[in-house]
Amino acid sequence: MTHNHEVELRPGQDGQRTGVIVFVSESVAEHRLIEEILRGSVWKVYCLCTCRDAIERVSREHTPVVVCERKLPDGYWTDFHHATSALDMKPEIIVTSKQADARLWAEVLNLGGSDVLGQPLETGEVVASVSAAWRRWNHRQHAAHKIAARSGSR
Repeated sequence: MTHNHEVELRPGQDGQRTGVIVFVSESVAEHRLIEEILRGSVWKVYCLCTCRDAIERVSREHTPVVVCERKLPDGYWTDFHHATSALDMKPEIIVTSKQADARLWAEVLNLGGSDVLGQPLETGEVVASVSAAWRRWNHRQHAAHKIAARSGSR
């Protein structure tokens, strides 16, 4: 059963949402938890159940941050990573797992992932990780625009 949905969160202080987060988990309980953790934040969250759904969403809409379970019904976080790595505005990926061990950390960081979060998710860790990932994504986009602007002026 697919339980994909979007949760609208209150805008930030400036009245605007900072960006989009995609949360990928087959667990409806995890969807509810992430919604509760990020309620009142500046992010618009899409909760999806499969790797395929996440790839489709990220391919259609610029998505700064994806929080993805290590193993999904139709693949692994690495499948999502490989499918989206060629995007111009590829997302920062945070991987969640009940076994957030050193091996997973090494895998995620070596492939360019942003962070690993243990499950059950904790509010402070999620907020800090998503915020840091968004800042990295935003910095990457600004740097790319500056390089493009310099190239265009030559």
